[in-house]
Parts: sequence; C-alpha cells; structure tokens
Amino acid sequence: MKTLRDRFKAFTLIETLMATVIATILAGSITSFFLSMVMGKQDFLEKQELEYNSSFVIQRIQSEIKESQSINEETSTFDISPGILSLSKSNPLDDPTTISTDNGQLLLTRGSQNPLALTTDKVLVNDLTFNFQSPNNSPGILSGTLTLETIDTNSQSKTENFSISLRVNNP
Repeated sequence: MKTLRDRFKAFTLIETLMATVIATILAGSITSFFLSMVMGKQDFLEKQELEYNSSFVIQRIQSEIKESQSINEETSTFDISPGILSLSKSNPLDDPTTISTDNGQLLLTRGSQNPLALTTDKVLVNDLTFNFQSPNNSPGILSGTLTLETIDTNSQSKTENFSISLRVNNP
C-alpha cells in the first residue's frame, strides 16, 4: 500500500532552501570572477596608456632637444613644476620651440604655431620639472622629471626621470 508521501514526490522546504543557497553562492562566485577579469583588463589598459604616453613624450622631448641649437635659459623655467623648456631652432618658423603644460596636458609649441598636445586625453601631467646645469662654455646637462596619471577611476601614476646630454651653443 502506498502512503500519501509516496504518491507526491516533491522537494521539501529544506531541500529547496539548500538549493537556493548553493545557487546563490555559485552565482556570486561567477560574478566575482568576471568582475575581477574586467577590472584586471582595465588596470592593464591604464598601465599600457601610461607606458605609451611616457615613452612617446620622453622620445619627443629628446628629439626636440637634439634638433635645437641651444636652450633659451631666459625664457625657460627650471627646478620648479610646471617647468617650461624653451629651445632655439635654426628654422625661424620653429623658433622658439617650447615644451610646457596646460590643464594637465603636455604641449609642444613651435614658433607662432598652435600648441600640439603630446599626451592623450586619458592621462594628466602632474609634474614636469627641468633641471639644467652648464659649466662655463661646456656642454650642458638637461635632466627632468615627468609624472603622468590616468584619468580613469584607479588613478594609477607613473614617474619618468630623464637625463640628456647636449651641446649648448653659447652666443
């Protein structure tokens, strides 16, 4: 003889609650895993953006300095941030060439041309300092510090130090 319980095969309340708890824990773990993957990718992209900007800026500053005739010490700002570097160029259209910051962007201005942004809109320049040492009538040493920070939520920052030896043509 079959009892009432045998005729109705169903889950009990405790079994249903246990299944719900296990499903919730599993869903939370999967969501957490995917969120960490997305955040890891975002961190990687921010670091990549900082690396790209810092490498490009340092190479561009070095190139501009090497192409210059001399440093305009009177119109440059050294040892404080934000620094300004003014360079004398042989081409009158490019003279003077200045490297400066404005609203967190690193700018290159050649002569009377419009400023050209050297950094992307995803990074801010927090610090730009130039140091120049030139013993009497000898080649000078230009060094500096550049600090970039991402604008994204994690606000990662990267500090680049650079040092360049260059010949200074004294007038």
